[in-house]
Amino acid sequence: MTKDTFKQLLDKFLAGKTNPAEEQVLFEIYEEFQKDSIPLDVNLTQEENQKIIKEILFAEKEPESKPLTSTISFRLRIAASIGLLLVCTLVAWIGRSKWLVILNPVHTITVLTKPGEKKKVKLPDGTWVWLNSGSSLSYPDVFRDSLRIVRLSGEAHFDVTHKADQPFIVETNQLSVRVLGTVFNVKAYAKDKKTETALIRGSVLVKVHDLPNRKVVLHPSEKLVLYPKKKADTGSDSTLQLEKINHTESANSVVETDWTQNRLSFTNESFEQIAADMERWYGVKITFENEEIKQSRFTGSVSSRTSLWTVLETLKLTRQFSYKKMKDNLIHIY
Repeated sequence: MTKDTFKQLLDKFLAGKTNPAEEQVLFEIYEEFQKDSIPLDVNLTQEENQKIIKEILFAEKEPESKPLTSTISFRLRIAASIGLLLVCTLVAWIGRSKWLVILNPVHTITVLTKPGEKKKVKLPDGTWVWLNSGSSLSYPDVFRDSLRIVRLSGEAHFDVTHKADQPFIVETNQLSVRVLGTVFNVKAYAKDKKTETALIRGSVLVKVHDLPNRKVVLHPSEKLVLYPKKKADTGSDSTLQLEKINHTESANSVVETDWTQNRLSFTNESFEQIAADMERWYGVKITFENEEIKQSRFTGSVSSRTSLWTVLETLKLTRQFSYKKMKDNLIHIY
């Protein structure tokens, strides 16, 4: 919105010709100033401010042929209040994105998946996201800024639309992943002991929040595994491991992204991590009797149509353990 456009809007308001949406814009701006929530632009001098006030508020107008009514008087009072309180700061916004936010605010959309549920989401820029069970994805309804930023908790597979002048960034609690256009998978569940970024195609730049000097560029078929430091552990930093992505034994699929094809796959993975994945897939809670069983490692792949009990019986063929179903969907392994 330019200075002239704002002046025209005020003139329409004075003449009683604004529509409800235009009036709402003015009143919302006025309310924001009443809350003192809009910062002044220190770059404007007092002389410039006075000039702007004269230009907008005290410009000569055609004399009105009809007498003022109470409605017009009310409008004059409101317009004067808006002008006196707002105009100096409003011109500091002219040509800036804040005007666009006021006239057409950006709304945040959050998509959630329950245990056992997956969703496919198309973002405003055409990017496709597959959201795994027990996850949440937040993004704006339009990408206006120089960066396309989304927020992930859980696991998601991204096929990002290429825009060289507007990088795409996935933010998680532990790290951020910056891309231009690529296919990759991020697994960042809050309760898991590790966070993974697996690159399928293209390239990404990964930055770890508590290791600000560490930036890792991934190439296709690479995976970065982050083991965050424990909150109580002040003597060590988070650790990073650069690995190759894993393929199933048939080599027809990638373990890290098999979940998008409704398969739970794992390669030399701990029982503890597999149990965490099964909790999200089947909507149960799994506990362990001892640490030895919890750290047992398995390799395999099962369809999401396979029952939990069949999966546990299959794992028992490799490592001896027992399990029992408790109340409230609790499974105890011993």
